[in-house]
Amino acid sequence: MKWLIVLLAGTNLLPSSVFSAVTDNISTGNAKAEGMAYTVTANPPGIDSIFFNPAGLAKIKKRTAQINLIYALPDFAVDIGEHSQTLSDCLDGITCPKDVSDQVFYDEAENTESSTSALAVMLPYFGGTKLDATLVPLGGVAVPLFKGVTFGTSVYSTVTAGYEREDDDPGRFFAQRLALTRIAYFSPTIGIQLNDNWSVGIGISLSYFGIAVQMPMRLPNGATGIAGLLQDQLGCFDNDNNTNLPLNLCGGALGPYTELFDIDLESEETMSLTYQFGLLWDITPWLTWGMSYHSGVTDHLKGSADITYSDDWQGFFQGLSQSFSQARTGAEASSFLASLIPSGTHQQENSDIVIDMNVPHYFATGFSLQLTPTVRVNLDAKMSSWGDTEALVINFENADTELLTLLRTLDNILALDTATSNSIRLPLYFEDTWSWSIGFEYNYSDILTLRMGYEDRRTSIPNDRQTILVPLSDMNVYAMGLSYKIDALSEVDFAISYYAPKEEHVAAGESANSNSGTLNDIIYNPYAETDFTTKTSLFKMVLSYSFVF
Repeated sequence: MKWLIVLLAGTNLLPSSVFSAVTDNISTGNAKAEGMAYTVTANPPGIDSIFFNPAGLAKIKKRTAQINLIYALPDFAVDIGEHSQTLSDCLDGITCPKDVSDQVFYDEAENTESSTSALAVMLPYFGGTKLDATLVPLGGVAVPLFKGVTFGTSVYSTVTAGYEREDDDPGRFFAQRLALTRIAYFSPTIGIQLNDNWSVGIGISLSYFGIAVQMPMRLPNGATGIAGLLQDQLGCFDNDNNTNLPLNLCGGALGPYTELFDIDLESEETMSLTYQFGLLWDITPWLTWGMSYHSGVTDHLKGSADITYSDDWQGFFQGLSQSFSQARTGAEASSFLASLIPSGTHQQENSDIVIDMNVPHYFATGFSLQLTPTVRVNLDAKMSSWGDTEALVINFENADTELLTLLRTLDNILALDTATSNSIRLPLYFEDTWSWSIGFEYNYSDILTLRMGYEDRRTSIPNDRQTILVPLSDMNVYAMGLSYKIDALSEVDFAISYYAPKEEHVAAGESANSNSGTLNDIIYNPYAETDFTTKTSLFKMVLSYSFVF
């Protein structure tokens, strides 16, 4: 049953385009578009015109069906480098006390590499699921209704991410498992030929949108650094750990690299509505202009979160809260302290959640030039409005969890931008992006067509917001493909492509989404004051089969 849902969903497992424009379109899975590096706005590919340019449906004059098969092999990779000089001086005992326990200052992620090709996807009814198979089908149909008007619908995926890291992977602190899926399961679209030169297309798409994240979390920050140093100086990590203080600060480690809790969340929206619109203008018999627009939407994904607290978390806060309860304080003072400090008495807590997720507007325009009877050149420019994406907000209905109790206290002390009494806000501050691409098509014979393409694909994530959650940089996309006409009624297309990263180096402390050491950036920078380099790549193959019925 699970495999059947995967087939029906038609999901392609790629980096999350909700986090970066670098992944726009690459999960739609059409071999003609793939072979020309998605340079098809003015020369849209059959039924998949529904996505690339709905006006292209008007060019379909017979009942047609299409099946796309996709194979994807990503490498979600990041090199985690060295600590900043300031942090190194502290860890080496130059500016901080010497011979500090490894329970405080040992960072397992320094000078390591995080890499995974293990794929995961968010599925209706099954949630976040690791998949062993990477061959996935998509498809659709188109039916001419009357002269000049064609109806079509297709199953396609615009936003799909998925990976699972090993238990000892140093990148796990920014997601051990990430699965994000957006599938358009019903996309009724009409293409209309207005006259000999103009065609227009418009349609809507109903999509499933789901996200699953499982993340063991640590909080390297000045606050936890001071707490860990205090524990070390008090002798908490000695054999007897008896400090003879009225406050028990030695119940568990609370250092910058202590794994404190694990959060596992799943959330989804089953009917997300967007619309698409396109135009085609045959300027001359040898030159065509095209335009395509997809609306954006902010979805409110509903689900639940499980929070599992480590032994160190439970031990530290149990000892601290018991010290307060044993002290001679009044009932009001005890109640007040309890509202500020987690009790440490819960191993696991649960809360219903709502995640606000933004899908940006998308615009593409381009020209298709028939240079000779056998050679065509396409040129596209594309824009995504990622500048509207300021933050990923997780709202918790249960505001009384120990985690939110701590965040509430930190917010009151540090004036956090990233947490409130009932929410966690991960600032993104993405940017609008423009990318360009070029594609070539050569009609070798009446039955064989060859294609190739290049795209300069830009990420929407600025350098000071780069994240190890989805380690994406700008990419060079190299593609080639072919079409073979089996007979007058059927055709097969094949394409391969490689997405080569332009490695993005982020200096220690530079990204507020991964390695900032600023005190009020405690949520969430698990690699504070540590440099890293993103270098995610992707190899992809697509096979398309279309036929008249």
